[in-house]
Amino acid sequence: MTMNKLTTSHGQPLYPIREVSRLTGVNPVTLRAWERRYGLITPQRTPKGHRLYAESEIQRIQTVLQWLNRGVPVSQVRELLEQRSEPLHTSPEIAPPNNVQSEWAGLQERAFQAVTRLDEQVLDALFNEVLSVYPPTTADEHLWQPLLSALRQRWQDHMGAEIERQLFTTVLHTRISARLYQRRQHQSHHQPRLLMVPLGSPQGPAYWLQLLRIADIPMRLHWLDDAVNLSHLPLLAERLKPMGLVLVGETHLDAEQQRQLLKLTQHLPCGLALSGSSAVIHQTELGHVPISCWPELDMSLIEHWLKVADDT
Repeated sequence: MTMNKLTTSHGQPLYPIREVSRLTGVNPVTLRAWERRYGLITPQRTPKGHRLYAESEIQRIQTVLQWLNRGVPVSQVRELLEQRSEPLHTSPEIAPPNNVQSEWAGLQERAFQAVTRLDEQVLDALFNEVLSVYPPTTADEHLWQPLLSALRQRWQDHMGAEIERQLFTTVLHTRISARLYQRRQHQSHHQPRLLMVPLGSPQGPAYWLQLLRIADIPMRLHWLDDAVNLSHLPLLAERLKPMGLVLVGETHLDAEQQRQLLKLTQHLPCGLALSGSSAVIHQTELGHVPISCWPELDMSLIEHWLKVADDT
């Protein structure tokens, strides 16, 4: 009998941590942290110590995710879980705690101080701390994007702006690449693939944060660290065979770049999307072109491409 066919004493199925991660989209490291540090879930154990999750635990994980996506800090979720047993959407009368924003503001301030003091060690530790307990999209919305906005305002007229930007980018590049590589080691080569490519060089924090937002998607993610000539992308797509290609840009695209984009749509053997600030700037101009514009990537686009993969 295989592990994923084990059942409770009542005949309910039990799932190993990798399967629960696939079902919920929550990284195994995060699931372990929710259990050990916060007591949010209590999986059963095999005689050899392997974690097994009943369907009630999977439902509880989904409820934890709902609270976190509403901005509730992980340290406050257990108390909210104890106030209800039903899914979150059925009891909207229980509101998040009043001090939610203050806790996120505290994390933002810690990160801001780490960047402005050029303290790579503190910033690196904070990144690991946050990503061990929060889903990437939640961390991005409530910490990294507000931080990036504050830093961009500072960098407009600050003498050390370029050094701070390079430090922040280096930490994001290092940590997010490591997370993506580690995840890919556990993925099947037969999973649908997604390709991310930057428009323009050098790459700043925004590109890596876009990658972080989709770090845990059920697709095999490939990316380039630097921009390439758009005319080379059909060959790259032909070899990698992704279901979709996402171009991430943060600036205005000149007439030549727009012409290359249009030409790319005629030769690319997969879906094409434009993300980042460039998608905001050119959304109207590109309305007649078969390019999806997504200022910030989310699961809607990914689910569309996954459905295409399932139908083929």
